[in-house]
Amino acid sequence: MFWEIRVEYPWKRTSLMRYLSECSDPEFQKRVWGTNHNGVYEAIDAVFDYIIEDENLDDDATTAVGYYLLADEVPFVEDFAKKLRSVHNAMRNVGEEYELLSRPDWPEMLNLAAVALDQIVKNNIAINFRD
Repeated sequence: MFWEIRVEYPWKRTSLMRYLSECSDPEFQKRVWGTNHNGVYEAIDAVFDYIIEDENLDDDATTAVGYYLLADEVPFVEDFAKKLRSVHNAMRNVGEEYELLSRPDWPEMLNLAAVALDQIVKNNIAINFRD
C-alpha cells in the first residue's frame, strides 16, 4: 500500500541529509574535511551552524515536522544534534584538528548520524515533495 507524505521544504531535507552523510562517513571526513588548514573545524562548524544554530534541532526538532522532517525521524535527529553540540563544545579544547576525529565520542557521533540518515532515507520512499 502506498501513502503520500508531504514536506514543505525539500531543500532543507536535502541539506540535512548531506550533513548527516558527511558526519557518518569517517573516510569522507579524512579525505575532504582535512584537505585544507582547519578543514575539520570549518566542516564541523558548518554542520553545527545549520543543525544547531539555524534549525535548532538539538532543542526541539518537532518544529521541523511537516516542513522537512517526519515525526518518526525526530528522536534520531535530536539524538545526533545533541551529540553534535557536545562534540562542537569540546572542539575549543582540541589542539590539532585530527584529534577531533580520534576523540572517544567521535564514533558515537558517526553512529548517531548514520542512524538518523537511515531513518530519513527509508522514509524518502514514501514522500511526495510539494511543488
